[in-house]
Amino acid sequence: RAGIFRGRHRARIRKYEGPFTMVKRMGKLAYKLDLSLDFKVHPVFHVCNLQRFYTDDEDPERSQPQREPIMQRVPSTRRATDRQVDQILRHKVNYGEPKRYLVRWVDENQPTREYAFHLKRSHLEEVK
Repeated sequence: RAGIFRGRHRARIRKYEGPFTMVKRMGKLAYKLDLSLDFKVHPVFHVCNLQRFYTDDEDPERSQPQREPIMQRVPSTRRATDRQVDQILRHKVNYGEPKRYLVRWVDENQPTREYAFHLKRSHLEEVK
């Protein structure tokens, strides 16, 4: 649950989201839901995490979700192949992730973190 709403204060998050249609019953206590592509979670939920949806006949707009859209990371428009490396400051290796480098570029003030496979294609002589 925390991964979906990263960057949001807990009090600002709705406790339940929906309504979603149930696609299939998966065993005795789980249901598969038809989720939108914005939700990056597994679509099968235990019944204790589900609630029946009731429409509000007096105020139909109250039933509609008014939560802000989930923040998506916007990819950088400049690629590592478009720039020249000034200096590789350091590298970082996390278990299960590709190696990342902190790179200072010739025409930019701030260094950026780049994955090794982006740099090896364009800057093979700088990265070893």
